[in-house]
Amino acid sequence: MKNLNVKIVGLGESGARAVSLMMNSHVGQKISAGFVAVGNDENILLTTSTRINIFLNRDAVTIQKNLSEALDGANFIVIVAGLGSTAASKMIPMIISHAKQSKAAVISFANLPSTLEKQIRHENAAQCLNELTKADTTFTLPAEKLFLFRLNRKEVSLNDLFAVADEIFCNGVKNFLDALISEKKLSASDVRFGNAAFAYGEAEGNENSLAAMKNAVNFKTIDPEELKITPKILARVTGGDLFFKSSADEAKKFLKEQIPSNAKLFWFVDKDSAVGNKVQASIMFMRPPTLKVEQSKFSSLKNIFGRFQI
Repeated sequence: MKNLNVKIVGLGESGARAVSLMMNSHVGQKISAGFVAVGNDENILLTTSTRINIFLNRDAVTIQKNLSEALDGANFIVIVAGLGSTAASKMIPMIISHAKQSKAAVISFANLPSTLEKQIRHENAAQCLNELTKADTTFTLPAEKLFLFRLNRKEVSLNDLFAVADEIFCNGVKNFLDALISEKKLSASDVRFGNAAFAYGEAEGNENSLAAMKNAVNFKTIDPEELKITPKILARVTGGDLFFKSSADEAKKFLKEQIPSNAKLFWFVDKDSAVGNKVQASIMFMRPPTLKVEQSKFSSLKNIFGRFQI
């Protein structure tokens, strides 16, 4: 996709942390993506090194002006946020409105509050999810799923869980942007997934595409059953300099066995020297329109909290 102008916006403390990690990991560097963080003075100053900061303790007119200036010229706006935050509930409607006026696509990576969090955060999240139905694509990550990455530990701190969320969103945004700048031509409609999910995996060795794809399909944040009914999926396999693209055929065959025969598949195979002696795989897929993200679906995970010291 040519003439990309991407702005990545982190909302609240969690969004600011994720954006900071993306900058340090050079996410979006190939397309000179711009970074914005929105929040209160303290969490912005302490958790992010973003180029543009917007402070929520300003008046509404100033916040709107600062947001418009920060997003000026963008044709892709990527939101990264914990949906329970005040920053998310306040800013997402403003970003959606700006995008509508400027005809920019909106992609969101959103963390849903835990079933154990305060009611106000669930109310904020419900409001945000309603607004995000107007976005082109929304990837959601229930907070309970973060614990699944730390089941082998006797104690888990909040900082451990924050680090998991930051890494997942960093990889998600990276994979999405890499797809946009792939050699294959994609239109804005091609990367419009609505209610969506993403996953990634890797494997050692230049010819281990199949293992990498299997790890992506079994990623802890997604339900493999959703793949069986998805109408649309974008998949990428990336290897280092010694990687043979033909070795990805097995991975493609495996993935096609997991999805409906009539699903629309966008398939990419690339080389990137930064991958080294590994193969990485990523998938992004549309959830069926009838499938809604419900917090109650994850309430069965409550019993694992007793093992952790938060």
